Amino acid sequence: MARRGTFKYKCADCGNEQMVASVERARRTRPKCMRCGSAALDPVTSEGRTHIKIGNTNLSQHRDDRGDVIKAN
Repeated sequence: MARRGTFKYKCADCGNEQMVASVERARRTRPKCMRCGSAALDPVTSEGRTHIKIGNTNLSQHRDDRGDVIKAN
């Protein structure tokens, strides 16, 4: 059983499946495949895909009152 905030990802290049924590996805450097070193990891579960979509939506919707996202001009 996976820990909370951990999702299964599949490498788009070699097909290796591995567990990646949300904390690792939030870091500046993206997690890489343990087998081939590629950064092309796709979530396997629908919950993981939803989690990624929510994160991308939050980044695209900048609000001045939040102040944590700086968008380039």
